[in-house]
Amino acid sequence: SLAIDPGSPAKLFAGTNMSGVPIGAIEGSQVTWSNTGSWIDQVKINKLLVDPESASTLYAGVGGDSSISGGVYKSLDYGATWSKQSLGISSLSSSDQPAVKLADIPSSPQSSAEATDATMKSLSTLTNSIVMDLLADASAPGTLYAATSSGVYKTSDGGGLWALASAGLPAGWVNALAADPADPAVMYAATGSGVYKSADSAKSWSPTAYTGTSVLSLAFTRLSPDTLFAGTDGKGVVKSADGGVTWTRADNGLEGAVVFALAADPAHSETLYAGTGNGYDNSVFRTTDGGNSWLHVVMDLGNTDVFNLALDPKDSSVLYAGTNGRGIFRLQFQAAP
Repeated sequence: SLAIDPGSPAKLFAGTNMSGVPIGAIEGSQVTWSNTGSWIDQVKINKLLVDPESASTLYAGVGGDSSISGGVYKSLDYGATWSKQSLGISSLSSSDQPAVKLADIPSSPQSSAEATDATMKSLSTLTNSIVMDLLADASAPGTLYAATSSGVYKTSDGGGLWALASAGLPAGWVNALAADPADPAVMYAATGSGVYKSADSAKSWSPTAYTGTSVLSLAFTRLSPDTLFAGTDGKGVVKSADGGVTWTRADNGLEGAVVFALAADPAHSETLYAGTGNGYDNSVFRTTDGGNSWLHVVMDLGNTDVFNLALDPKDSSVLYAGTNGRGIFRLQFQAAP
């Protein structure tokens, strides 16, 4: 995973598989890396999120190819130290004490034993969840959402208390989340069964018109907030310009692609980037016409998947691409017209 300090574009965070969260100091086209943190190097990091209210606060969504089953972890010091004790979707070994309070325990009267059983059942679900994506609510500091292998979870206090927020979603994986830039209460979830929508900050979900296909990534074009792009598992890219009511193909040049990542240029509403893999020309593609056509970015990435893309928030002609086992590539583009 990749994340850039939005207040200081010269600081790039990289989430790795069992190698921690290195920080890259960017000077021109050069990046100098230094390692941070200790315990966090024991996990596979699928998603990094810089707190929009404090750049020194980082969240890491983990799980997968590691000895730790999953969870969300937090750093208050640019990744130097990490806490696994104060977050609800956390990974606990048998010797750990439960570090989660559950907001979704039934409110009806229960015996002490029943309440304990409900708590531990929910805790088991949380501790075994692989976290694929994290999303911060731009309108509510401390509110975050986690897309996991067991649905969507929500916290309103920076990770101290998590609750399941998956009503209406199909069982299983949620791969990515996106919020409408004009209304953060309107959210979209990429699932193994298509794209789902919530109009009430994840209290409830319903399917959009795009169902029956596994969706891996989502991106809004920021200057056209009604337009949402979805990267699929083997069917390229589709887009909706009406909140998911209708969808059209937007994959000329990406037909049949497995699209792991999408990144929208914040300064040019028709420019997006796609990271592909699973044998489909494993590389980065670019569109400057809203998905009507995609062009391959000529670069030698080798035979590896492109899992993550991050644009420099102060210079959108600079794109970073995170790969599966071949490190991070920096691309410098001519600015879109």
